[in-house]
Amino acid sequence: MSQFVQNVKYPPEFPGLLMDLCREVLREQPNNIYEFAVKHFTQLRDAMAAEKARGD
Repeated sequence: MSQFVQNVKYPPEFPGLLMDLCREVLREQPNNIYEFAVKHFTQLRDAMAAEKARGD
């Protein structure tokens, strides 16, 4: 093992978020993955905010 490997703690929903992003990247095949990721997570944030505003 590398001397730089550390046990990093991450939120439990993080793997699912990355899997969703990977699936959409593979489906859409964007030219710029970084821009695609920004749009993807912005849409997710906006959808979550709208859901929260509705009280869901």
